Amino acid sequence: MEDCIFCKIVKGEIPIRKVYEDEHNLAFLDINPRNPGHTLVIPKKHIEDIFSASEDDATVLVKAIRRVAIGVRKATGARGISISQSNGQMAGQLVPHILFHIIPRTEAEKGLGLEGVLPIKKQDEASMDSIAKKIAGSIPKGGSAERPAEQKPAESPPEERDAPEEHEAPSTESASPSEKQKIDFDF
Repeated sequence: MEDCIFCKIVKGEIPIRKVYEDEHNLAFLDINPRNPGHTLVIPKKHIEDIFSASEDDATVLVKAIRRVAIGVRKATGARGISISQSNGQMAGQLVPHILFHIIPRTEAEKGLGLEGVLPIKKQDEASMDSIAKKIAGSIPKGGSAERPAEQKPAESPPEERDAPEEHEAPSTESASPSEKQKIDFDF
């Protein structure tokens, strides 16, 4: 893609601090690192997001991500590594080219991850069962590289569907001890 900054990087039009390259992928230091050693891994081929990636593309990309993560951890002495990736503007994807952030993590960060940034949105058992069933039925079967856009359209766009409201965990005052435990420990 002509205007894609990552495609320009792949073509050598924008300088980078390359740390890894293979036939299909490229890894380089992020120019706005969250920690020293923060590295980006991208496919050389323009792939917009995870939904646009073929299973073969995804497989070789994940192998490269693993290799780079091992190198980042060893080189930085990090006690942990966060690997993040976003799809679509609502998820924070800024450039329409799939990329993975490999971020070395330090003791000072106290293990804060994405789970520590997004608030918990508890759901009742029926809602959990319903969404689990919908997801299981929407996953392509048998190695299919089917894209969600090519699947049967949903009843209405996601933003028009009733989303669960944010709310506090249900009261445990009248719940039995086993129900209290289930509510308290339901991740």
